[in-house]
Order: sequence, then structure tokens, then C-alpha cells
Amino acid sequence: MKPILVAIISLIPSFCLGQQKSDDYNIYSEYFRVFQKQHGGEYNFVIKVKPGYNPTKEDTGISSFLYDVRGDIKEGKIPGSFVLNCPQLIDTLKKDTSWLLLIDQLNESFKKQHTIRNTFAKDIHVSMFTYSQYAEYFENKDMDEGWASFREDYPVHSILTTVSDIISDGKRAVFYFSWRCGGLCGDGSLVMFYKDARGWKYLCSVRLWQS
Repeated sequence: MKPILVAIISLIPSFCLGQQKSDDYNIYSEYFRVFQKQHGGEYNFVIKVKPGYNPTKEDTGISSFLYDVRGDIKEGKIPGSFVLNCPQLIDTLKKDTSWLLLIDQLNESFKKQHTIRNTFAKDIHVSMFTYSQYAEYFENKDMDEGWASFREDYPVHSILTTVSDIISDGKRAVFYFSWRCGGLCGDGSLVMFYKDARGWKYLCSVRLWQS
């Protein structure tokens, strides 16, 4: 009996991690649906398999943006981006500091590499993009030429997409999402979800940069 019990107990962390990752991809997929609805059409999300946050190459200053957002909220100064995009969250942020902790954890998570797998919902059009593929188009090349080659090789309405790890406390979840369709086309956002009895629901997103 004891060996069986030990085996069951040893499987619990793996089961919980698997459930968490399943939730993560449900959240990603739901946000991709929201994004498509907001932008009025279907997209092919060309997703980086191993996202990087190199400030010299892309997503410049994401950590400092997040610190600014966190600091403003902590001091009671609600950023204008929250007023425009997350008005339903303003009163909550004044009373509930849990979101601030998650933003801190998200900021820390950028120091670690993570891998994205193609386990998104079947209705989401996805192409996985390795670093070698990224380098082929954009490393040590003219940016406009790189994007021209990208648009030739990928379907219409394809966007180069980055998603961070999802940071969650079981009731709230935050992650970073960015998309690009050219050298001066795209933006990056802090995305927020909450969980109710029916599952994870999109709350709002705050744009951190735009080009």
C-alpha cells in the first residue's frame, strides 16, 4: 500500500504543473481571440519559440515600463493607460495589492528563458518561429529588407508575436504580449485575466509601448 501511496503523492506536482500549463495556453488562446476581435480580423500569430527581452534589439525597456506602472499604482497615481484601457480595475488596484505582486513577479520572470509550445487552441492560426529563423530575417540585416522577406514567406495578416510566461496566483493572471508587422508597426501590452466559476476571463490590457 505504501509504495502505491508514495507513487500517487509523487505524481501530484506533475499533475498540478500540467494543469497550470494547460491553463496558460487556454489564457493565451483566449487573448488571441480578443486581439483578433479588437483588430477586426483573423491573424496568423508567428510566435517566437524562445522569446528574448534584449533591450538592444526589441521590446525596449519593458522592465522599466512595468516598474513605472507598478510605482504609479503603489503611490496612488493611476497611469493614464489604465484610465483608458482598464477603468474597471482602478478601484480594485487601490484596495487589492495582489496585482502589484504579480507585476513584480512578471518583471523578474524576464530574466529567465522560457519555451513556448504549439499547444494553443485549434481555432488559433499559429506558426512557430525559432531563433535561427528570426536571425535569418532580422540579424545583421537591413530591417526593411528583413520585413519584406518575412511578408513574402508568411501568409497575409501574419504578425511576429512574443508572449512571456504567465504569472498567476490562481485567481489573477498577468503576462506580456507584443506583436510586430514591420519596423514601425506594433505594440506591447501588459495583459490581465481573472478566474471565476466558469474559468479564466479576459479583464483588460495596458499598452506599454507602440511603434
